[in-house]
Amino acid sequence: MECLHQLSRTGCTIVFSIHQPRYSIFKLFDTLFLLSAGRCTYHGPTDSVLNFFSSVGFLCEEHNNPADFLLDITQGDRPPPSAQQQDDVEFSKERKRIEVFFNEEYMKTDMYKSIQKDIPEKVDLLNGYSYMNDVRLRKKSRSNDMYYVCQRTLRNSFRDSALFILQVVISIILGLLIGLIYLNIDNTTTTGVKNRTGAIFFIIANQVFSNLSALEAFIKERPLFVHENASGYYHVLTYFLAKVLCDIIPLRTIPAIVFSIVSYFMMGLQRTAEKFFMFFFFIWLTSICASTLCFLVSATVRNFGVANLVAGLFYVLTLIFSGFLVEISSVVVFLRWIQYFSIFRYGINALSVNEFMGLTFCYSTNLTVCTETGADVLSGFNIDHGTDWDLWKNCVALSVITVGFLILTYVQLRRMKKTK
Repeated sequence: MECLHQLSRTGCTIVFSIHQPRYSIFKLFDTLFLLSAGRCTYHGPTDSVLNFFSSVGFLCEEHNNPADFLLDITQGDRPPPSAQQQDDVEFSKERKRIEVFFNEEYMKTDMYKSIQKDIPEKVDLLNGYSYMNDVRLRKKSRSNDMYYVCQRTLRNSFRDSALFILQVVISIILGLLIGLIYLNIDNTTTTGVKNRTGAIFFIIANQVFSNLSALEAFIKERPLFVHENASGYYHVLTYFLAKVLCDIIPLRTIPAIVFSIVSYFMMGLQRTAEKFFMFFFFIWLTSICASTLCFLVSATVRNFGVANLVAGLFYVLTLIFSGFLVEISSVVVFLRWIQYFSIFRYGINALSVNEFMGLTFCYSTNLTVCTETGADVLSGFNIDHGTDWDLWKNCVALSVITVGFLILTYVQLRRMKKTK
């Protein structure tokens, strides 16, 4: 209200309706327009309203809120002086006529006559401006809605930047940690193979579980979204795209870039531009895929604790079916289908093919004997690697899962309006 009051001092006209304001707000008003049963009971300066009602026999007590006082008398909850000594029946009749009484008394005042006198002059003044007939309101567009919702989302993120800063700091710390643990991995058949597979598993697991922070994307703003969407401020698709884009770019992409740069070269993986950018791409895609699951859960579940359990359960279940912890062929047949929804499986397979292809491993006891290739290692883990498609099919699978989760998230947001 202070902001609106200051804005009115710049030449802007502020018009709004308000119900039962406190005195600190009431005193900010310049002009007051009171209605009772559709009739005007007062229209004029706010600081003159109490004098008007006292002149017709309604006196506001010293410590009474003027707004409450005006509400009582315009609703007929306070008897006029002429009805104070009457019985209930007479007061009830007087109450029905209260709006007529105030309207008639107001029309007798010099204030009313002055306003009526000024109206024709102001109407003629407005009619004299030719530009008034040329005013065209801009049609509401999705692009404008998208721009402002994205702007608000980013501003809120920067105002509460703790999450973004923490994501980047954790990415740096984990990148340094994994880089030191697997520092300059050699090309032996023992430590070289084992450390590479361990590093890949740790990296994918870290990228998936670190995206649990995306759970608050729609839970935190659920009441605001329901209110604004029901009021027609923007389309559901506009809000959905704005939230997803403003989450993916700062909170998923930047940490993935930082982690890749810090960890990749410390571990001593294949130092070619192609291998590095493929490494970053699949880390980023895995992170996006994991976050879209959290989007779906947050759009479905109201409670953050429950959402955390649901997302965590999905992650753990699909981690088991990644092919790294258990041989899929040994699992009972009716559970094997879970592997096709495993984010870990596609992420691990993609990074493994990217790193092991083109490598040759030597025996630790005799470094001159290098007979085992990266293809042999991949075959040992039952990871397809014969063609380029064996790498890119993991990209396709992660993309399909991502799009599927996003579509379901959008559907849940559409349903949220109906369950208001």
